[in-house]
Amino acid sequence: MKKKQLIAAELPVAAPAGISIPQNLIFIVTHLKIMLLFLFVMSLTSFAMAQSPAGKWKITGWYTESMTGKKTNVFEEFAKSDPCFAKIILSFTANGKITGQGAEKCPRTVTERSPGTRWEMPAKNKIRVFASDTDREPETFDLEIKGNKMHWIRTWPNDLDIGDGDKEIRRFILEFIRA
Repeated sequence: MKKKQLIAAELPVAAPAGISIPQNLIFIVTHLKIMLLFLFVMSLTSFAMAQSPAGKWKITGWYTESMTGKKTNVFEEFAKSDPCFAKIILSFTANGKITGQGAEKCPRTVTERSPGTRWEMPAKNKIRVFASDTDREPETFDLEIKGNKMHWIRTWPNDLDIGDGDKEIRRFILEFIRA
């Protein structure tokens, strides 16, 4: 004898004695529960993804900002002198590695020059980057991810005056777009 396979609408539902529940109501409630569960899981997934740099990113801006508020896009100068730099796609893996992929005619990427580069999030909205050479201290940045854009921001509490009297860089902003 074959067993009949039950679908969600046919599953037995306990009801108080003497009250019958229409089958279409059971069907609607069951599907509503499934839909709410799906929306809940999707909201958790999108929140987690929005807060993590895991994925592929392309650098679109590298800004310095002085104490006077003057903002300079250093990335444009790098792109002019080294067009391959502007084409690098960085992959941030979920296990904390950073790898790079350059354009077809470009030499080795930045991460190929320094293999073993990795990242971690020591706190919410913070990212720490470890260079492969062990002599360098890791760099920690404030992290902002909104939609397909990511910003790394480092602010120094005081002017980095080197003694020449000019107001030096106070903030450093690295801008990425999801590739």
